[in-house]
Amino acid sequence: MHLAHLLLFFLLRPWFAFIGLGEHIDAESRIPSQLAAGEYATAAWVIHKGDARGFARLHLNVPEHLEMTPLETHGASFEFTGSSVKLIWLDAPAESTFQIKLGMRAEPQFDGGVFEPLWSYIVEGQRKDVAMTSTFLAASNASMTGSPLIPAPAHWEVTGAEPEDAPAPTRDYDPAEFSIQRRIYIEGPDVARVEFHVSGHRKNHMLRIYEALPDDCRAEHDVLEKATVRFEAQELIFSWFNAPKSDAFKVSYRIMGDLSGCLTALSGHAEFAVEETTQVVDIPDFNRSLVFDPEHWMDDLRGAEVTEAEAALPVPEPVDVPAPEIGVTFRVQVMAAHAHVKPFWFKQKFGFQDPIDAEPHENWIKYTTGSYSDYTSARNRREELAAGFTFPGPFVTAYQEGERITVQEALVLAQQQWIP
Repeated sequence: MHLAHLLLFFLLRPWFAFIGLGEHIDAESRIPSQLAAGEYATAAWVIHKGDARGFARLHLNVPEHLEMTPLETHGASFEFTGSSVKLIWLDAPAESTFQIKLGMRAEPQFDGGVFEPLWSYIVEGQRKDVAMTSTFLAASNASMTGSPLIPAPAHWEVTGAEPEDAPAPTRDYDPAEFSIQRRIYIEGPDVARVEFHVSGHRKNHMLRIYEALPDDCRAEHDVLEKATVRFEAQELIFSWFNAPKSDAFKVSYRIMGDLSGCLTALSGHAEFAVEETTQVVDIPDFNRSLVFDPEHWMDDLRGAEVTEAEAALPVPEPVDVPAPEIGVTFRVQVMAAHAHVKPFWFKQKFGFQDPIDAEPHENWIKYTTGSYSDYTSARNRREELAAGFTFPGPFVTAYQEGERITVQEALVLAQQQWIP
């Protein structure tokens, strides 16, 4: 396409309200044309899906340094990981056309970027992915020279105030009331759950918790308490536009690595605004009295070291990665760790003698057992393991052609029912 024709296409594009995406699915983006650092705005995607029902997912790649929160999701689960938003429905909304609305706030480093939506749904047991039209969001006062996309026109602006339940700043809040404490629960070899216990916070106001992790340590979020969370450059950040209304709350994540180094070197702080100033409260340093290890995991595992009793046992090969499986399958995950644990360790620690497979996944090594074509069998095995062994919370995992997917997706693909 000639340059003139390409430019004409982008200039006229906003006047085409609906853009065909194939498979009878259309979308209309309602994105502000620009956003300044510190400003809040709302953005929307109007989905025209026709009569399609069942599993659906909207996956948005979002510009860096934007904080995203759900405002209108039509019953979808919401997950934000810093550069990606996922909304998942087990059953898509009944309406043929519906709107998804998200809140976003630009951080100081925000310099513009592209929203890239992808709509996924199930047809005859197969997932279909439909790429929607990308939209550019500029940083205010930034040059548009060289931008690959034309921003949405002014009449599509959806900027506005934060949600109405965000109260006006109060003048009687005492920052000294704020308290945050880190508690650590050892759950396995080189894995622990880290909880932040927060009280005295400003309810319904902006709040952030920052946690810096040492190199070679990884994190997965756990309890969010409606926070958005992201992990980048070895820093985990929990963010709220409106902090919880309860007097006290907790959020948590799991940390993986050499616990002796990861836990003692954690460094974090909380930030919140009072009037026109930002209050910063450091999270107290590692406190061994706040480490809970009832199963003595840290006593039993010391990285590459072995006890004399272990050394006397025959040393088998490391746990093998399971071969890819065909179709939709379910397994039971019993543990996650930083490094390989040999099979005899499971027998010594838990008295568990069934085969164990190691699965590299998102910088973890996740240990699973069994392979089932139906969810019910895997769920029943999970219940047996939870009742008969001291594994740290076994749960069902799912796969399609050997690739890990969510249990919800697997149930839809396999046309099976979920049971608690």
